[in-house]
Amino acid sequence: MNEILSGQGGWAGAGLLGLVLGWLLLKHLPAKDAQLSALLKDKDAQVLDMITAFSTMLEKQRTDFREVLTYLQEACEREMTAISNGFKRDMEYMNSNINSLNTYIAALLRKENGDPLKLIKDAKE
Repeated sequence: MNEILSGQGGWAGAGLLGLVLGWLLLKHLPAKDAQLSALLKDKDAQVLDMITAFSTMLEKQRTDFREVLTYLQEACEREMTAISNGFKRDMEYMNSNINSLNTYIAALLRKENGDPLKLIKDAKE
């Protein structure tokens, strides 16, 4: 008889094969399952830590972005206020100069009895 599974050892070979298979079934595989279970729990804990750290980092980044945007908005508002105030001052200055010039021209015209051509000729000389 040629028994391949038992390693051609008869009852002793079958017992040895049974012992190895029993060891695999009862000792090695449950230990391997426990090892894999522990690795999965560690991995799950690490993934949870990574997700928590990432969420914290995103929240901090959002807060930083909010602060930067608020600062930029306030800076732009200050700049626009300064520009509009500058335009307003320049327009008031130009209006006052135009009013002064109108008053001066009206006085010259009164002095020359309303002859603008004589006024222009005098200005060229």
